[in-house]
Amino acid sequence: MKPYEDPINFDVKQYCGDDIVQFERMSEIGQGSPVIGDMYINGRQVPEYQFGGPILCDENNIYAPVFIKRFFTRGFKLAIVDRKTLQVKLIGRAIGLIYLYKIEGDKVFFYEDVLKTKSNFYTLA
Repeated sequence: MKPYEDPINFDVKQYCGDDIVQFERMSEIGQGSPVIGDMYINGRQVPEYQFGGPILCDENNIYAPVFIKRFFTRGFKLAIVDRKTLQVKLIGRAIGLIYLYKIEGDKVFFYEDVLKTKSNFYTLA
């Protein structure tokens, strides 16, 4: 993640090692809300979900907020996307915002608000 990125304004084309991650068909969830869109890795679309940013990556995976909108659920979950197979694993319950900022050991850290006042993490098990 670059210092200027946030869930409303992030790079739509990024490099994770040798992989190119690109977002297309971007839209705001609501006025002044996070931006989501289709995510592509090396030109291949990650199926089924709408992803937000900023993203984080390691040697095998891309970590991104994914927008969930169902009958009684609306919010973001953490998506772990395998960079080779494009398989998506969702972690956690849907919350209002996931603003990723670092991976440390087996934890992915994020803020739950744009002002960065409420920090949280998921353990990758």
